[in-house]
Amino acid sequence: MVRVTLGHFSKHITRVEVHLRDENSGSKSGTEDKRCLMEVRLRDHQPIAVSHHASILEQAVDGAANKMKRLLASTLGRLDSR
Repeated sequence: MVRVTLGHFSKHITRVEVHLRDENSGSKSGTEDKRCLMEVRLRDHQPIAVSHHASILEQAVDGAANKMKRLLASTLGRLDSR
């Protein structure tokens, strides 16, 4: 899912880290207790990160990947315009 969503930017990316977490971890239930934190390292730049909460892990990963896609498009667009 992450590779497909961010594949367009692969020549700029040196590393992707995905951290998944169950915020309530069984002690109590919640509607959006699954969290995905995604960090991308760009060649010759500081890492950037986004997170997304959802009710299931797949939605959390998909949401974070889409947020990262938008962030990469704007970040790399600004860098290209310099």
